[in-house]
Amino acid sequence: MSEKRTRKRVPFVIKAVITAENNDRVETVAQNISMSGLFLRGEKEIPLHTTGRINITLEFGSQKLALNMKGEIVRLQKPRKKGDKYGIAVNITEIDPDSSITLFKMVQFQSGK
Repeated sequence: MSEKRTRKRVPFVIKAVITAENNDRVETVAQNISMSGLFLRGEKEIPLHTTGRINITLEFGSQKLALNMKGEIVRLQKPRKKGDKYGIAVNITEIDPDSSITLFKMVQFQSGK
């Protein structure tokens, strides 16, 4: 299987909330991130090609920094055994400039560069 990614993914575990266009809200945990996508784990199945908002809040003591983006579900892994969660691959389709800068810094920091 050939690698299709053009952006480096780095491990980054943090809570992420997906709000689909139909306003369904799914709480997930990011497993890795890149400038073009995220891989999340969650309790609920989200159909392929669902689009919506993804919100991640970084907390530094009393300060909070929000990452706001839009994305599309491009891959879904069903749980393999009882207790496992769905794997949800998201392609970032839109991101505001401040969130883009923050995401870039997160990826850079996590990759050790």
